[in-house]
Amino acid sequence: MENKVCAFFMALLCAFTLNAQVNSGLASYYAPQLHGGITSNGEIYDHQGFTCANKQYPLNTVLKVTRIDDGRSINVRVNDCGPHVEGRIVDLSGAAAKELGLLVDGITKVKVDVVKMGDFDKTACGFIAPLREKTSSSLQNGEFTSKGAQEVNTTKMTARGFGVQVGAFKNYESAIALQEKLLKLGGNNIMIEHADVYKVIFGPYRDRENASIFLEKSLHNFDVKGYVLKLPN
Repeated sequence: MENKVCAFFMALLCAFTLNAQVNSGLASYYAPQLHGGITSNGEIYDHQGFTCANKQYPLNTVLKVTRIDDGRSINVRVNDCGPHVEGRIVDLSGAAAKELGLLVDGITKVKVDVVKMGDFDKTACGFIAPLREKTSSSLQNGEFTSKGAQEVNTTKMTARGFGVQVGAFKNYESAIALQEKLLKLGGNNIMIEHADVYKVIFGPYRDRENASIFLEKSLHNFDVKGYVLKLPN
């Protein structure tokens, strides 16, 4: 009972901390030709929607993005991982960028506030698990680790849907080495699952179709081969 109460208050503290954060940096926007692509949470990117890419906050978090110079602001929902350029903190969809005047300026300095916190178990770029222990070299069966913009955490049985497996090793260190290599090549949402062996998996994807799209259209960028599998939960 005491552990449950402690965990509850820790969760409240983490949520309060994220909600209280105000970040500033550069905002950019998606190129129109990306319309129709797949975002990190499996949605189809809509250039006329009001969404964004962000590395820090959980998926489906609603952010208020405000221009520093003139005070114009827009609310957008996080559904993708990015930006991937140092100094930039948010990539906006086309419609949101138009509202802020970014289609003329290209980039501008903004501040970002949380309007509504999203799914607390993961960000667009990787899992977050503030109440779970950090991973060590002794994972238990059925546990996952994931690296993205966040540090590695053990996430017991939180990964659902489908993944693209790209490696399987008898020892944890070999799996970590492959994970690190893929991250350096620009990968994100790269999990390690421990069952009988340590499996390196891109994912999760909400259905087999989205996992297959990644396998067919993006996996070649990482110079590895893989196959789609259903995650155990």
